[in-house]
Amino acid sequence: MTSEIVRVRHGHLLRANLDRSFQKDRLGSVTGPELSPHFVLLHTLAHLLIRQLSFESGYTTASLRERIYARPEQDQYGVLVYTAAGDAEGTLGGLVRQGEPPRLAETLLRMTESAAWCSADPLCAEHTGQGFGNLNRAACHACALLPETSCEAGNSLLDRALVIGGERVPGYLQPIVSAARAAAADALEQP
Repeated sequence: MTSEIVRVRHGHLLRANLDRSFQKDRLGSVTGPELSPHFVLLHTLAHLLIRQLSFESGYTTASLRERIYARPEQDQYGVLVYTAAGDAEGTLGGLVRQGEPPRLAETLLRMTESAAWCSADPLCAEHTGQGFGNLNRAACHACALLPETSCEAGNSLLDRALVIGGERVPGYLQPIVSAARAAAADALEQP
């Protein structure tokens, strides 16, 4: 079975929970007509990126916002992270600098390494439904949730396992996590 089929099956429970939720219409305006694993992946990546940027650029997580573009019917996929404040903290200078090479690659690598571990694991990583209406899977306050004002989906539809992999699903960035772990193990073995 291909990795993509496993990821789609992995998302069926989240989609079923969304279909039963009273928030379906509101969240549908963000996700599009059908919740795709790509949306959950990009949404979770945006949260993880905002958390990492708060360490590296000096912005607070509450001063950063997200916009997710994951519309398979229009073949659109992307993430926009922007400042929410117009004061001195919201000048975009540090945030723009973090998006330039090679800083962006370094930030994404550190973000991926950080996402591989949650202080609530293994409980967080193994969840099949948590948060309001069980609209999250592997996502909690220790690893992926943001202040409510930063998230256009109200901290719903998140799954860290789609990013880094888990027991039941291969992550899109799992090869990076595996390579980082192998490099760390090699470094420990060096005299």
